Amino acid sequence: HHFTGHSSPHVLLAMSRPASREPSKMAGQTVSGVPAALSCQHVAPVMFQDFQDKLNFLHAEVEDIKRTIVQNNDALREDIRDIDRDVDNECYQRRDEFTLLASPLQQFLHRKTENILEELEDVTKKSVVKERDKIARIKEAVNEYDRLKSGFSSVCLTWGRLASNISDPEAKFSKEPTSSTAAAGFRLG
Repeated sequence: HHFTGHSSPHVLLAMSRPASREPSKMAGQTVSGVPAALSCQHVAPVMFQDFQDKLNFLHAEVEDIKRTIVQNNDALREDIRDIDRDVDNECYQRRDEFTLLASPLQQFLHRKTENILEELEDVTKKSVVKERDKIARIKEAVNEYDRLKSGFSSVCLTWGRLASNISDPEAKFSKEPTSSTAAAGFRLG
């Protein structure tokens, strides 16, 4: 018998009888000891029963494997969810640690930025004050220049008249002092 596992009683009975070398004396018996009328009718259902038993056994095995796969799949999905939660927690934890490390750095940079801005404002104010002072000095110099120019013009006119009076004494009394010479405080003659 080639199959292992469950066998029907008829097959076991046929296998357990020793095969005789001599033909049996009983009518209707074959050489193997199974009645000829029973062998054709009962061997086919016995053979199919054994096949059916094997098929049922394999089906039960397949179902067990499916259940195991589903259980393993569920366990693996739960493991994946746990790993995802762990990764998320790790990300949040690292982000918090980074924030804790970044906060002092941000405060330091903020203070430095404020100091630099204050220094720039001071430099700008000082340069604005210096520019205003420079502009005021330039305006004073321009005003002084204008006064000197005006004064020199008056002096030049007076010297010119004086020179002309010295060179032509008779014209001295004919000309009256002009407003510019009077304003300068010079009187001719």
